[in-house]
Amino acid sequence: MPLPTLTEGDQLAVVLEPLGLTPIGRPAPIGDEFGFASSRVRVTVVESGGDEHSVVVKVWEVADQGAAEVGFYESWAPRLPTRLPAYHGGYSTDQMAVIVLEDLGPVRQGDAEFPFEPPDLYSVARSLGLNHSSTAGLPSNLTLVGRPRSAEWHESRRASYLERFGLPDRDAVRAIVRHSQVAERVGADLLAMSVPGLVHRDLHADNIVFLPDDTPVILDWSRPGWGSAAHDLASLLVDGAEPVDYPAGIEGFRSVADLSDDEIHGAFLRRLVTGTLGAAGWIPQTDRQRRLVAAGAARVEAAATWLAARAPGVVEGLAV
Repeated sequence: MPLPTLTEGDQLAVVLEPLGLTPIGRPAPIGDEFGFASSRVRVTVVESGGDEHSVVVKVWEVADQGAAEVGFYESWAPRLPTRLPAYHGGYSTDQMAVIVLEDLGPVRQGDAEFPFEPPDLYSVARSLGLNHSSTAGLPSNLTLVGRPRSAEWHESRRASYLERFGLPDRDAVRAIVRHSQVAERVGADLLAMSVPGLVHRDLHADNIVFLPDDTPVILDWSRPGWGSAAHDLASLLVDGAEPVDYPAGIEGFRSVADLSDDEIHGAFLRRLVTGTLGAAGWIPQTDRQRRLVAAGAARVEAAATWLAARAPGVVEGLAV
């Protein structure tokens, strides 16, 4: 069964019918320039009871990811204290998953090509802290985040990285590439005392919007996991900030939740392995994606240099 073309009203109606919703007017595509994994449109719908409102409809071709996001909105979203779009329903089949969410209206979209300013960094990190503290210690069957990857993965990805990019110039990045498996093991040890909670696992600026009052809203919960919130904070800082602004993010998180230096350093090590060897497996398809690869490489170098200066023993110990 091919995916429906959401901008065609009759196909959209078929998608919405199981949820008791009828589309009105012409749907408008959202975010095509970002290359999201799901297709999404904004459209006005009428509920079976007669209420009319604007919603965002997402259709996932990767049905398991879509099913995971449906599960998140039905099970975890009600527990979180931070702002999320209201959930109007969803379902999944073998071929696709459908999610219908509140239309947040005019928002300021984050953009992974550009770093966050300190006030936004602070507020997003504070949201991470609030979400994690509200779920920490609860029972969960979500995927445990932070498990070291196999030796085969490291060997294969290291070969791909060196073939594509060569050995890095900066000592800190070179140490992580050369000793990536040790870096993951050291990171896991530093995170061993963390109290696990909900983790987004795909946190970058494209998945964050800001309401008119600058309240951040974290979107695209298709890969929820379980682990230290430092994983999400490390992704936010490495992917979305300059090192000079890292303190704003750390302060924002610590304003509402506990987080040790060991957790930060451990999560940074894993994120830097992902940002080097992990990124070597991603072949960009568009000009924007090619720019993201270049920007990501520069931010990983900056983050590794920051970590080496903040915790020199951690990085120097990788070669031991």
